[in-house]
Amino acid sequence: MSLKYDHIIWDWNGTLLDDVGLCLEIINGVL
Repeated sequence: MSLKYDHIIWDWNGTLLDDVGLCLEIINGVL
């Protein structure tokens, strides 16, 4: 159970970081 929970948190963090990178690219493109 703990391993699965950690995996979910890891996926969430990975997705969050990817989203931030994408947002920065979009903002830089607009500027």
